[in-house]
Amino acid sequence: MKTPMSQVQEQALKRVFAVLNSLKCEYAIVDPWGNKHGNLELAEDQKTPRKYPHGERSNFVKQFLEDMAIGDVVEIPFDKYEPIEVQTSAISAAHKIWGAGSVTTATVKSKNAIELMRVL
Repeated sequence: MKTPMSQVQEQALKRVFAVLNSLKCEYAIVDPWGNKHGNLELAEDQKTPRKYPHGERSNFVKQFLEDMAIGDVVEIPFDKYEPIEVQTSAISAAHKIWGAGSVTTATVKSKNAIELMRVL
Protein backbone atom coordinates (compact mmCIF):
# COMPACT_ATOMS: atom_id res chain seq x y z
CA MET A 1 0.00 0.00 0.00
CA LYS A 2 1.38 3.40 -0.96
CA THR A 3 1.84 6.04 1.69
CA PRO A 4 -0.47 9.05 1.40
CA MET A 5 0.62 12.01 -0.70
CA SER A 6 2.75 14.47 1.25
CA GLN A 7 1.89 18.17 1.29
CA VAL A 8 4.85 19.05 -0.91
CA GLN A 9 3.82 16.40 -3.44
CA GLU A 10 0.25 17.65 -3.40
CA GLN A 11 1.43 21.26 -3.95
CA ALA A 12 3.70 20.21 -6.82
CA LEU A 13 0.90 18.27 -8.48
CA LYS A 14 -1.51 21.21 -8.13
CA ARG A 15 1.11 23.48 -9.71
CA VAL A 16 1.47 21.10 -12.65
CA PHE A 17 -2.30 21.05 -13.17
CA ALA A 18 -2.49 24.85 -12.91
CA VAL A 19 0.13 25.23 -15.66
CA LEU A 20 -1.51 22.64 -17.91
CA ASN A 21 -4.94 24.20 -17.43
CA SER A 22 -3.63 27.74 -18.06
CA LEU A 23 -2.18 26.51 -21.36
CA LYS A 24 -5.55 24.94 -22.16
CA CYS A 25 -3.88 21.53 -22.48
CA GLU A 26 -5.85 18.34 -22.63
CA TYR A 27 -4.31 15.64 -20.50
CA ALA A 28 -4.86 12.46 -18.56
CA ILE A 29 -2.53 11.74 -15.67
CA VAL A 30 -2.66 8.87 -13.22
CA ASP A 31 -0.73 9.62 -10.06
CA PRO A 32 1.17 6.94 -8.12
CA TRP A 33 -1.89 6.48 -5.91
CA GLY A 34 -4.07 5.54 -8.89
CA ASN A 35 -6.06 8.78 -9.05
CA LYS A 36 -6.92 10.03 -12.54
CA HIS A 37 -6.56 13.76 -13.28
CA GLY A 38 -7.37 15.71 -16.41
CA ASN A 39 -9.99 16.00 -19.09
CA LEU A 40 -8.98 13.14 -21.40
CA GLU A 41 -10.17 9.58 -21.14
CA LEU A 42 -7.46 7.02 -20.64
CA ALA A 43 -7.11 4.50 -23.42
CA GLU A 44 -7.70 0.93 -22.39
CA ASP A 45 -4.71 -1.36 -22.36
CA GLN A 46 -4.81 -2.96 -25.80
CA LYS A 47 -2.02 -5.48 -25.43
CA THR A 48 -2.64 -8.56 -27.48
CA PRO A 49 -2.24 -11.72 -25.47
CA ARG A 50 0.88 -13.68 -26.38
CA LYS A 51 0.43 -16.73 -28.55
CA TYR A 52 3.31 -18.43 -26.70
CA PRO A 53 5.01 -17.66 -23.37
CA HIS A 54 7.83 -15.12 -23.55
CA GLY A 55 11.06 -16.74 -24.81
CA GLU A 56 9.52 -20.11 -25.68
CA ARG A 57 10.28 -20.03 -29.44
CA SER A 58 13.71 -18.52 -28.87
CA ASN A 59 14.64 -21.26 -26.42
CA PHE A 60 13.32 -23.87 -28.84
CA VAL A 61 15.48 -22.72 -31.77
CA LYS A 62 18.61 -21.95 -29.73
CA GLN A 63 19.11 -25.62 -28.94
CA PHE A 64 19.69 -26.26 -32.66
CA LEU A 65 22.24 -23.43 -32.98
CA GLU A 66 24.60 -24.59 -30.23
CA ASP A 67 28.11 -25.44 -31.38
CA MET A 68 27.49 -24.47 -35.03
CA ALA A 69 30.58 -23.63 -37.02
CA ILE A 70 30.66 -21.60 -40.23
CA GLY A 71 29.31 -23.80 -43.03
CA ASP A 72 27.26 -26.05 -40.72
CA VAL A 73 23.62 -26.72 -41.62
CA VAL A 74 20.87 -27.67 -39.17
CA GLU A 75 17.25 -28.61 -39.62
CA ILE A 76 14.85 -27.00 -37.18
CA PRO A 77 11.46 -28.75 -37.18
CA PHE A 78 8.29 -26.69 -37.25
CA ASP A 79 7.12 -28.60 -34.17
CA LYS A 80 4.01 -26.77 -32.92
CA TYR A 81 4.96 -23.47 -34.57
CA GLU A 82 4.26 -21.96 -37.96
CA PRO A 83 7.21 -22.11 -40.41
CA ILE A 84 7.61 -18.30 -40.45
CA GLU A 85 7.68 -18.26 -36.64
CA VAL A 86 10.51 -20.79 -36.54
CA GLN A 87 12.38 -19.00 -39.30
CA THR A 88 12.17 -15.53 -37.76
CA SER A 89 13.03 -16.84 -34.29
CA ALA A 90 16.06 -18.70 -35.67
CA ILE A 91 17.30 -15.66 -37.59
CA SER A 92 16.82 -13.45 -34.53
CA ALA A 93 18.66 -15.86 -32.24
CA ALA A 94 21.52 -16.22 -34.74
CA HIS A 95 21.74 -12.45 -35.08
CA LYS A 96 22.14 -12.15 -31.31
CA ILE A 97 24.77 -14.90 -31.19
CA TRP A 98 26.90 -14.26 -34.31
CA GLY A 99 25.71 -10.92 -35.70
CA ALA A 100 23.69 -9.65 -38.63
CA GLY A 101 23.84 -11.67 -41.83
CA SER A 102 25.38 -14.67 -40.06
CA VAL A 103 22.88 -17.21 -41.35
CA THR A 104 20.75 -18.04 -44.34
CA THR A 105 17.55 -20.09 -44.16
CA ALA A 106 15.15 -22.02 -46.33
CA THR A 107 11.75 -23.50 -45.60
CA VAL A 108 11.61 -27.18 -46.57
CA LYS A 109 7.96 -28.15 -46.35
CA SER A 110 8.63 -31.77 -47.35
CA LYS A 111 10.71 -32.12 -44.17
CA ASN A 112 8.45 -29.88 -42.05
CA ALA A 113 11.57 -27.97 -41.11
CA ILE A 114 13.64 -24.87 -41.62
CA GLU A 115 17.17 -25.40 -42.89
CA LEU A 116 19.61 -22.92 -41.43
CA MET A 117 23.21 -22.52 -42.57
CA ARG A 118 25.75 -20.45 -40.67
CA VAL A 119 27.65 -18.31 -43.18
CA LEU A 120 29.60 -15.95 -40.87
